[in-house]
Amino acid sequence: MEIAIKGAVIVRDDAKNNYVEYKQKCENCGWFSSSTSGHSITGSTVRTFFTCPKCYKQQEVVFNR
Repeated sequence: MEIAIKGAVIVRDDAKNNYVEYKQKCENCGWFSSSTSGHSITGSTVRTFFTCPKCYKQQEVVFNR
């Protein structure tokens, strides 16, 4: 499955179960999470948000199929 992504780096993509593991990445300051997060890709576009601990800006993570 091809996934376009914004605000994260894909660690593992399980196309069979429509599941993706990723690390959060700040688009403003370049901060990179040391832990992974996971999300089911149920529709064509999935959005989630996080607050960067370095620059304190809210960031958007977007997955598109």
